[in-house]
Order: sequence, then structure tokens, then C-alpha cells
Amino acid sequence: MSLLVLFTVLSIFALFIIVLLPRFLLFKEIKTKYNLKIDHFSTHTMRKAFGRKVFESAGTDAPMALMRLQTMFNHASPTITKRYLGITDSELESSYDLLDF
Repeated sequence: MSLLVLFTVLSIFALFIIVLLPRFLLFKEIKTKYNLKIDHFSTHTMRKAFGRKVFESAGTDAPMALMRLQTMFNHASPTITKRYLGITDSELESSYDLLDF
């Protein structure tokens, strides 16, 4: 094994130990402490939960919230963000029902 390959492997291992392992253990601790019934609990789970909460809290501004989330998540279109968050057409349309004329 060449020295460069060995250095690369050790660097990746160090990255895992220093950066990723503490995050993994933190989320595992939170899941255990609060008895969360979530199969895959990670920073990605938190990202999606945040987006969903923003959308649901937006009320009549839900379409605008969807566009802002698209930018925050760096998605190519609101359609991708809608699919990512699991938002149905009826959910989006119900935001228009909240309008009062």
C-alpha cells in the first residue's frame, strides 16, 4: 500500500471519528432519551422536519414558504421541494381556502 493511499484512508477515518461519530452518537442519545419511534434519525431528518413545520405554519403564505424553502434547500424547483417534503396538491390548495375576501 502506497503512502498516499494510507494517508487518504487514515484521513477519512479521522474525519469519521472527529466529525461524524459525535453527531451520530448525539442523535442516538436524543432518540433514546426521548424514546423516539423513528427508524432513521439524523440531521437529514431534522432538515425535513424543519421544512415541513415551516410549510405547515405558513397558512395562507404556504406557496411563498415553499419557494423560500426551495432556495434554502438549494432545490431546482418548488416541485422538487414539494416532493421532498411530501406535500400533496390538496395540502397546497387548502392554503388558498384560508384566504378571506
